[in-house]
Amino acid sequence: MTESQLQPALDAALDALGLRYAVVGGLAVGACGVPRATKDADLYAELAAALRPRLQQELLQRDFDVPAMEEELERLGVFRSLFRPTSVFVDIFDADNPLGEAILKRRREVRVQFRPWREQDRRLRQCRRLPRRHASVAIAQCAIA
Repeated sequence: MTESQLQPALDAALDALGLRYAVVGGLAVGACGVPRATKDADLYAELAAALRPRLQQELLQRDFDVPAMEEELERLGVFRSLFRPTSVFVDIFDADNPLGEAILKRRREVRVQFRPWREQDRRLRQCRRLPRRHASVAIAQCAIA
């Protein structure tokens, strides 16, 4: 993946609205020094309903394809967009739940290719893979790890 183009565009779209967000998944693992091949970018972000239309506009202005943001968020709690210049998919999870809030609360800034990315706490990295019904248990397990 070519982060050099994706990262500034994604940061600008989220920062333009003052949204808190955290990089998770393969990019977060890589930021901690464990290289991992990944074909997409995963983030948790504040996605208040009132800000969603503005976020969609910010993403579209930065050459993201956002075909079904509202529908996917309502149905799945996550939406997928495509960054056209690199053909990289970006999955943005709604952080309006206990797991998302815990991830945003524990995020920290790390440097990736000389630019800051907000990454989740290492103890929460594995939690997001669990089904939502287990999220509160996963947070408790990770918090004491």
